[in-house]
Amino acid sequence: MIRTRIAQAVAVVSLSLTGVILVSAAASAAAAEDPSAAVTARVSDSLGWG
Repeated sequence: MIRTRIAQAVAVVSLSLTGVILVSAAASAAAAEDPSAAVTARVSDSLGWG
């Protein structure tokens, strides 16, 4: 049971990191095409999620 929980936690962390990498890559690509997109990508929301 503990191994299952650990495996689930590892899966969630890896998916989260993959999502962060994909979002940052998309923001970088958008910034390369349009410099004003970089400013938008860097503005954080009111909850501080990025």
